[in-house]
Amino acid sequence: MKYIIYFGLCLLFSLIFEKIMKKINFPYVTGYLIAGIIIGPYALNIISLDFINDIEVLNDIALSFIALSIGAEFKLSFLKKIGKAPIIIAIFEALITTIVIDIILIIFKVEIPLALSLGAIGSATASAATIMIIKQYNAKGSLSELILSVVALDDAVALIIFGISITIIEVITQNKNVSLLISFLNPIKEIILALLLGSFLAVFLIILNKFFKEKTSKTILIIIFVLFSLGISRTINVPDLISTMVMAAIFINFSNDANKTLNVIDQMTPPLLIMFFFLSGAYLDLSKILGVGVIGIIYLIFRVLGKVSGAIVGGIVAKKDFQTTKNLGFSLIPQAGIALGLATTMGNLLPNYADSIKTVILSSTIIFELIGPLVTKYILIKTKNIDIIK
Repeated sequence: MKYIIYFGLCLLFSLIFEKIMKKINFPYVTGYLIAGIIIGPYALNIISLDFINDIEVLNDIALSFIALSIGAEFKLSFLKKIGKAPIIIAIFEALITTIVIDIILIIFKVEIPLALSLGAIGSATASAATIMIIKQYNAKGSLSELILSVVALDDAVALIIFGISITIIEVITQNKNVSLLISFLNPIKEIILALLLGSFLAVFLIILNKFFKEKTSKTILIIIFVLFSLGISRTINVPDLISTMVMAAIFINFSNDANKTLNVIDQMTPPLLIMFFFLSGAYLDLSKILGVGVIGIIYLIFRVLGKVSGAIVGGIVAKKDFQTTKNLGFSLIPQAGIALGLATTMGNLLPNYADSIKTVILSSTIIFELIGPLVTKYILIKTKNIDIIK
C-alpha cells in the first residue's frame, strides 16, 4: 500500500517541478530529475531506496518506449535524406571520445586499466533526455534530425568499443591471450541478433495489426510487442533498445496505420517517462560529487571535448555542414542508463578499481544529466531548430 502512495508522490512532485521549470523556461526533464533528487533517498528520503530498487523494471520499460519513439522516426524518406552521415559521425564521436579520455588519463599517470575503463564508458550517450528535449520543444531542423539518428546508433558503437576495451584490459591485467578479433565480433554478433529479433517481431506485429480494427486494440498490441522485445532481448542477452528501435522502424514503414497507432502510444506514455526521469534523479547521490577528485574532473572535461571534436571530425569525413556538426557534440553530453550498466560490468571485472569507476561515473552522471538538457536546449535554440520557447 505504501508503494502506491509513493507512485502518487513521484508524479505529484514531478508535476510541481515541471510547473517551476516552465516558469523559469527550463526543460521539463531537468525538473523531473531535480524532483527525484530532492525527495529521493539521498536528500529528504521521502521515497525509500527499497522502493526505487523494487520498481527498477519501470526504467527498463520506459527506455523501451523511448527506443520505440526513436525507431518510429526512421521512415524510408528520412533515411534517404540523412544518408550514411549519422553512422560515420556516431563511430567517430564515440571512438574519439574513448581515445581522448584514455590518452589524457594515462598522461596524468592514471593506471592503464582504470584509464581504459573510463574511456570505454565515456563513449556511451543517454538518448532519453535529449529525445525529451526535442519532443518538448517540437524541435525541427537539420541538427535535431541528425541528433535523433546519431543517438540511435550511439549505443551500438559504444558496446563494440566497450567489448574491445575489456579485451585489452584483460590482456594487461591477467596476461590472457585474448583475441582482439573475437572481442570485436562478440558485440557485433549481439547487435546482429538484436536486429534479427526486432525484424522478426516487426513482421508478426504487422500481421497481427491487420486483424485488429479498433484503435485501442492496436495500441495494446504495440505495448505487448514492446514488452516482448524487452523481455526476449534480456533473456537472450542482446541490446533491447536496438531490437525495439528496429521493430518500430520496420513497423512505421510497412504498416499503413502505424502513424495513428504510435501517436496514441505517445499520448499514453508521459506518466511512464516522467517516472523514468524522476527515478533517475532519485538514484543520484549528490554527495558523490565531492569524491570525484582529479580523475573525475579530467573525465568530465575531456568527455565533452571528445564528443564535440569527434562529431566535428565525423561530420568532415561525412561531408556534412560544419555549422551543424560543430554543435552536435554538445547534444551528446547526457550520460546515464547504459553508462551505469557498463560501470557495474567493468567494476565486476576489475574489483580493485570498482569504487573509483563507480564514483567517477555516478558523479559525472549527476552533472551530465542536469546540465545536458540545458545545453541541448541552448544549442537547438542557437541553431534555430526551436522557433518558439514554450
